[in-house]
Amino acid sequence: KQWYQRRVRGRQSKRGHKRTPSDHTSIQTIKEDINVEQTAKSFAKVGNYFAQLIKSEYYQIQDLITPSLCERVFVDIVEPAMTHFEGEGMSLVKAAKEQILNNNWVAVFPLIMLYQSLNKIKCSLISEDQLDFETAPLAPISKLISAITTCVKETLDQFKCFVEDDAVKTSNVASDGTVHQLTSNVMSICGQLLAYEETVGTLLKGVQHQGTRKLPQSNIHRQMATYINGILKALEKNLESKSKVYDNKSLSALFLMNNYNYIRNNLK
Repeated sequence: KQWYQRRVRGRQSKRGHKRTPSDHTSIQTIKEDINVEQTAKSFAKVGNYFAQLIKSEYYQIQDLITPSLCERVFVDIVEPAMTHFEGEGMSLVKAAKEQILNNNWVAVFPLIMLYQSLNKIKCSLISEDQLDFETAPLAPISKLISAITTCVKETLDQFKCFVEDDAVKTSNVASDGTVHQLTSNVMSICGQLLAYEETVGTLLKGVQHQGTRKLPQSNIHRQMATYINGILKALEKNLESKSKVYDNKSLSALFLMNNYNYIRNNLK
């Protein structure tokens, strides 16, 4: 083990320390005002490089270390970097949650993108039959996927409740009956969700990716259709309440017509 670690350090000094997983996983400290989207992209890129390093170290250990010591040496080398990787990922999830709590709903999309990336990383490593994702040192990948799954599902539920509960906020309707900002925001978010239809449908179903296995396409469409339909019903109820703010019945009808027409055009 000590001979192998000296050999690794020797390669690092010759190649500018490119072989140290922790060097690749060191990213900017997460702050409350973080740009979640940019940080998630950087984190996903780091994760892909890290997966390549894990595979490289795994194969080199097989060649250099006796079988009885392979697992222990692999854990000693990879586990510290994986712990750091998990901590950075959890901080990113926490930062996204804080923004979502402030009704910045678009902060969920970097998490959906990261969920996709982590599952691809897991699939690329799962081909190594002896790599166990439920125990150290690779368990952090499964923990991150689980944390993101929980956060995204909770956000989708909270967003639906938000659309319904906003019905009490009637003071912000336009005096001329034009499209309400909530309608515009809801349709924009629904459109972005549909761009991640397969992933969101899987998350709504409550099934995590297992290797290369995927849900049938019909199940994904059904999950997405049910969710989007629920959002639109909540929005309809909301708009009906807002329309009652107008004393003029014609203006009230115009408000509903404008908003429903906007919804219809976005659904095409």
